[in-house]
Amino acid sequence: MRVEHYEQVDGNFIQEFYPGVKACSNKLENFHYSLFESYIYSLDKPVVIDSSTGWSFAFRGIVPLWYSFPYAKFPSGSFLYPTLIWMQIKNLTSVSSKIEYSKAVNMLWYGWSNYYHFFTDVIPTLLFISKIGLKDVVILIPKNASQKSFVNEFFGMFPVLKELKIDSIPSGTQVKINSKVFFSKASRYQYPIKYLNDSPFREVLSLIGSRAVKRIFLYRPYGTRRYLANTSELSEFLKLKGFECYDTSKMPLKEQIALFKSVEICVGVHGAGLTNLAFSDQTYTLIEIVPESKYTPLHYEHQTKILGGSYFRICGKYTQKSDVFAVELDELKDLIESLGI
Repeated sequence: MRVEHYEQVDGNFIQEFYPGVKACSNKLENFHYSLFESYIYSLDKPVVIDSSTGWSFAFRGIVPLWYSFPYAKFPSGSFLYPTLIWMQIKNLTSVSSKIEYSKAVNMLWYGWSNYYHFFTDVIPTLLFISKIGLKDVVILIPKNASQKSFVNEFFGMFPVLKELKIDSIPSGTQVKINSKVFFSKASRYQYPIKYLNDSPFREVLSLIGSRAVKRIFLYRPYGTRRYLANTSELSEFLKLKGFECYDTSKMPLKEQIALFKSVEICVGVHGAGLTNLAFSDQTYTLIEIVPESKYTPLHYEHQTKILGGSYFRICGKYTQKSDVFAVELDELKDLIESLGI
């Protein structure tokens, strides 16, 4: 096992090598959002990648290695840590083709299909690989990534990515890598949401004009998860307060960037569309509407606080319909009033 350590100092990378190191720790105040150190491992022994889950395991070893998401989805719908035996059986029964690389980075994981995780996981990883100059390593991405319009738009916006060696892998392909390059689990946050202020991303954003919209109500259309039953009622109230109402799910990437560049206040239902607030050139305020749950989503609270904004949360209750919830309008009115909006 070879570990390469990269420390970012004043925008530049200082590279050190720690041969023979099998474990490392990152000194972080906040694991996900304050990373200033990154580790790259080179495993110089054959590794087999499962292209449908992104998991990998030593070709003649006993310990599976994961790249990002800490679990895989089984046919039953449950999520468990996959065992080596399960991975071997799955690869024996579902392989449609095989391919081999001498050296590669495995990025065959779920982040490509989700707008939020694409911008917080995938983009930082690609920019990190590009910045430190790993140009001799093949980057493996899922074949179906190209089916997402925002993925294609992003690649079209960044010429720097054309310097990378990227291969798309169809599901069902057994991938063998003789020397696998992979990152510590936090390395994909080397550029957390703050990477938007870094070149070349900021240069690209500066070329996109603003829609000059200051206040936005971001809703989710009927039939989607976390549909807000009283969307119309909230829309009418917020319009009186100068808000414009949008569903960004069908908007091209550049239009979303242009829409959010001037946003100062956003009321929005929890969903990937709130990621666009990171494009705002202002210090914004977010009022996030979430359904009641044992799990409180912290994605956009973290994002807002990282960018210096103000965050508020309103919780709604589920109706009798599946995945449909509602909030008390008076609660929103009181909060809006207290903020002087």
